[in-house]
Amino acid sequence: MEKQKRFNQKLKNILLFILAVAIFLSLGIAGPFAIIWAYNEPDKVIYAPWEAADVLSYYGVLLGAIATIAAVVLTINYSRKSAEKDRQLSENNNYRNYGIQYCTDLLDICNYLRITDIIQNASILIIKNEQDKYYYGDYNFAIKTGLVSLKSSMTNAYSKFIKFHFNLLNSEKKEILEFIKIFNEITDTLISKCFVTDETKEFVKLDEENEELMSKHLDWYSKFQEYMYKLVFNYDYTEVKREKTRSQSQNNQNK
Repeated sequence: MEKQKRFNQKLKNILLFILAVAIFLSLGIAGPFAIIWAYNEPDKVIYAPWEAADVLSYYGVLLGAIATIAAVVLTINYSRKSAEKDRQLSENNNYRNYGIQYCTDLLDICNYLRITDIIQNASILIIKNEQDKYYYGDYNFAIKTGLVSLKSSMTNAYSKFIKFHFNLLNSEKKEILEFIKIFNEITDTLISKCFVTDETKEFVKLDEENEELMSKHLDWYSKFQEYMYKLVFNYDYTEVKREKTRSQSQNNQNK
């Protein structure tokens, strides 16, 4: 549909150019020759108190006035189109900023620091008793609720991102879901690894076990971040504006 509109506009511009050239040739070349012919024929076509030179001079002034008016009209039309283009560009940038914000929210949730903060904050809840043994009950609960909540936030952020970027290709949506699937797998593995059932096991050993997993997360996150920013900066946000306009129009009709 959009390609057809662009083709029709291009065809219209070509036809207008051909018409303008035809008018110029008719008035600018054929007109003076017609005047000279009318005054220099043996049987004069025109009888008037002025000569051909006077008519040609007047004709030149008239053509100049028409050209000036045409130039003013074209300038006004160009300025109007330029202003409309600037307005659309400004709106597109505004919607792009919204898109970047949704993208940033999505990336912030699965950031490496968010996960390490949950684990470190949970470690404060580890209690050492008088027999130099550790109680991990509250720690386990904090790990589970924190990481599960992170997965839930990830799902909500993804839904908002997709709802705003409604015309993403299926392949692009599938790619994002693959990244999220890996994140959920890493999170589930972290939950199982961070859970402690042996009360004599020290927390420092948990960091050693999770080092390889967190390294995998960092590698995944850098690829996910690169893909998402590339997706956002190449996205055509004019479609978002059109969809919003259509939705508002439908809502007004329903009212």
